[in-house]
Amino acid sequence: MNDYCQIKDLSLQGNELEPEGVAAIADSLKENRTLTAINLADTGMGNDPISRDAMREALVRHPTLINLDLNLNAIGTEGGQMLLEVLSLNTNIVKCGVFERLGLLYRDIQDKVAENGSKKKKGKKKKKK
Repeated sequence: MNDYCQIKDLSLQGNELEPEGVAAIADSLKENRTLTAINLADTGMGNDPISRDAMREALVRHPTLINLDLNLNAIGTEGGQMLLEVLSLNTNIVKCGVFERLGLLYRDIQDKVAENGSKKKKGKKKKKK
């Protein structure tokens, strides 16, 4: 986080970060104020409380993130529930990739990001004079 580095889009897809690496990335997000998209697909995040808790803490209040991709990570039911919680609290996130094998949670997550997106569109309407 400084005036010289203003990364807006970060893709670490396919890098074997494992839970500890994903947690380290999440910790750095707590200080970041410029990132709008992060792709952590297929990084080995798994269903580990280390990465799950770090991601929850980082994403809940991230002011600029609108696109999150956690696809191809077996985050399990707990991870899916964490994402639903985050998406309810941070309505800036309007796109979220997750593993379809989450079943009903997958659909709930997609419904929530669609709802977040519709809120953003409604908020951008200009008043008629």
